[in-house]
Amino acid sequence: MPSEMFRVLPSLPSNLQDQLDEAQMALLLEIATPYAQGGAWPVWHYVVGQMDKRGLDAQEVIASLPRVGSSGTLGPSYGFTAGHDWRMIRDNDKVALTVAAALPLEGLRGMLANPFLRTLGHMIKLQREAVPSPTEVTQTWLESKDLLRAIPGMDPRFVAVLPEILGIEPATRGGSSSGPNPGDPSWRKEITREVLRYADALNLTAYVAKVGELTVQQVVNAQRAYPGADLSGAYGQQFALTPAVEEQTAVEQAEEPEPYVDIRHIKDWEQAAAAAKWDVSRLSALANDLNACYAQERPLSCLMQIRAIMDHIPPLFGHHLFSQVASQFPGIRTDKAYVKALSDNRLLGDDVLHRHIGEQLPRITMHEVPARIFLDALLRGVVTVLRTAAEEQVEV
Repeated sequence: MPSEMFRVLPSLPSNLQDQLDEAQMALLLEIATPYAQGGAWPVWHYVVGQMDKRGLDAQEVIASLPRVGSSGTLGPSYGFTAGHDWRMIRDNDKVALTVAAALPLEGLRGMLANPFLRTLGHMIKLQREAVPSPTEVTQTWLESKDLLRAIPGMDPRFVAVLPEILGIEPATRGGSSSGPNPGDPSWRKEITREVLRYADALNLTAYVAKVGELTVQQVVNAQRAYPGADLSGAYGQQFALTPAVEEQTAVEQAEEPEPYVDIRHIKDWEQAAAAAKWDVSRLSALANDLNACYAQERPLSCLMQIRAIMDHIPPLFGHHLFSQVASQFPGIRTDKAYVKALSDNRLLGDDVLHRHIGEQLPRITMHEVPARIFLDALLRGVVTVLRTAAEEQVEV
């Protein structure tokens, strides 16, 4: 049956609408939960069953999710889900989320978006440093073992599932790859020149906007190349292109980055401390300075401020060292893991504060700043401890 190769949305938007309704959020959560718990994306049959329990039709909900680019079955598009077109999805097909899904699902930022963007930044660095040969084609590779050494604090569990994520995202899905194989979890992925397009889009909002911009441009280029033409597709089907449309010239500016420390935490611990014995004025000053450094993209200052906060708060938890806080942190397993990850990033603070000047120093960028969700877990713990202390003061 004939179908359109490209069916462009009328306004040709390049940014995804991330204000989703309850049903759309529920679908993303059902897809994200198996990944968060075990690092694997679910099959469609599982998602359908979970949505049935909620009284929702998974097929209708996934069809309603916003996308940019083509809405046809073959044209380039990008949205919150990746993989199979929703019109042809089968029960045993895996359903994955893209990095863009971390916009509405903040919990995905620390476990998906931030480590991917740090990896993308490293890939850009490797591509730029590659020395071409005048006599042969040279390939640049991302190696799993090298990645763990190059980015301190990178979770090995994320690196293990990274090949699938790299194959989903437009910035990284091209090129050859090898591994992992049974008995050998190592892998490598070819780095193509495509990554250079994203050199100035290495925070979440800017990255998603850049993917949208480039996706729309692909649709526009295809329509310009074949205005009103018919193309023969596979199995003899005819795919008609819609008339050319004007290129969108204005791209929405990326939003200002959110503060590294949630302002609500600062207000909460100041309010709680007012009824407790602890003086949090220095902690508030450190948090505000950290937010300022983060907004100005000053990685060395960010790492120093984070290190100062880690060294400042142990007595609040009844300890002398942050390593003790990390090993005995109260709360759920996920928060414990986040604080442990923050402790593992202490090495970066040591590097910034104690490495002597030399002829060559390792380059530290914003990609080396730990994910915000790690410190967020710690500071939520600070608020809880202070509130408990305040309640005990009242009881006395």
